[in-house]
Amino acid sequence: MNFLDLRLAAEVYGAERLQTLADIIWPEYGGRPWRSMAKYISREDSMGPFWAVLLQEEPIGITGWFRADYLPKASVGLRWTGIQPRYRGQGAFRASVLEVINDVRTSAPEIETITELAPAAWAPRIVPAFKKLRFEVVKERHKTQGTDPLFEDAYVLIYALNQRS
Repeated sequence: MNFLDLRLAAEVYGAERLQTLADIIWPEYGGRPWRSMAKYISREDSMGPFWAVLLQEEPIGITGWFRADYLPKASVGLRWTGIQPRYRGQGAFRASVLEVINDVRTSAPEIETITELAPAAWAPRIVPAFKKLRFEVVKERHKTQGTDPLFEDAYVLIYALNQRS
């Protein structure tokens, strides 16, 4: 499994080939066009890395992490992390999250936790996957205001970086 900056992946593989990743990033909208994704990624570029997940040079998913004012100072957020359905169940999701954990540990050693918001509608499917990676549910059905409607009812999960992955 390899990880490549998402903007660079767009240059290397072409926007059309990466269009299938739009369904992972914005599944609630049926996948936005790649041009919108590219704008979004450019806008958030300074917040932290965003990677294409590659399996034998085939883009199969996305992952990364970000800093934001609404997170505690010693925490970063996990970016949209997802794997195309036909590649699920093969360890790619686990490898992606572990890549984020290792990258945060080495490039931002002052960070103590990684925060994930899991939409309540998806919780039965994704919360167990995060628990297997030793994320802890700290709030169930947390109501957030002024965010993407998908996250107005979400689970908050935390990974403590002082544990070994």
